[in-house]
Amino acid sequence: MRKLSIIFILLLIFSNKWVLAQDSENLFVTKFFNFTKAEESDSIYFTVDKMPEVVGGIEAIMQKIVYPAKAKEKGTTGVVVVSALINEGGNVTETEVLKSVGDGCDEAAVNAIKQTKFTAGEQNGKKVKVRVNIPVSFKLNGNDKVKTEAVKDKDDPTVYVTVEKMPEIVGGIVAIVEKLVYPKEAKDKGIEGRVVISMVIDESGNVTNTEVLKSLGYGCDEAAIKAVKSVKFVPGEHNGVKKKVKVVLPIQFKL
Repeated sequence: MRKLSIIFILLLIFSNKWVLAQDSENLFVTKFFNFTKAEESDSIYFTVDKMPEVVGGIEAIMQKIVYPAKAKEKGTTGVVVVSALINEGGNVTETEVLKSVGDGCDEAAVNAIKQTKFTAGEQNGKKVKVRVNIPVSFKLNGNDKVKTEAVKDKDDPTVYVTVEKMPEIVGGIVAIVEKLVYPKEAKDKGIEGRVVISMVIDESGNVTNTEVLKSLGYGCDEAAIKAVKSVKFVPGEHNGVKKKVKVVLPIQFKL
């Protein structure tokens, strides 16, 4: 009998650890963005016992980020999300832009991350490859203050995609794991893959406005949504005020 495992991969996990670039005399970085949960394959992880850390702290990235002249001239702002693979030596070996801003911001974010050294991630005392997402926010303002910027959803100004305190699952990831059921049809047909769900966590911590961004079919989409809707979240906050926050939750089904 094949062993059944259901793997959660939280790409935009509920954390406020972001990299921030501002147009000022210097460019500032707030906090490094960590991942939560689950092994991607036999050799690449999304979360381990000891996550990779920037050697030299956030300043090491800060010193390398350059706000592109073209972006400044055009007033281009936004968040570039870069997926980076950190190998056992703490080097960035692969990068992919998951969310683009353009006008040179994507390249600026990737270049800064590639030039940065990390301490290697460890699982059970062994160094392993770890994939992380690093959002880099480019915002034009003359304020040299280091801070976490609240970013609103472009389609709904009442919903945020970034706040100081991002939503967290009550009971942790286990709360979702316990609710997820691998559909029988998917198991019978050997269906594996990833369902990506967008959702809004309201001010009370309830899951609303779920949408399947990437479908797997065979009941997996419905199983993923049902599991997510059945859990409670600690709502997101900005400046001490609870906010509606949009998050993306990819859920991988693997037999």
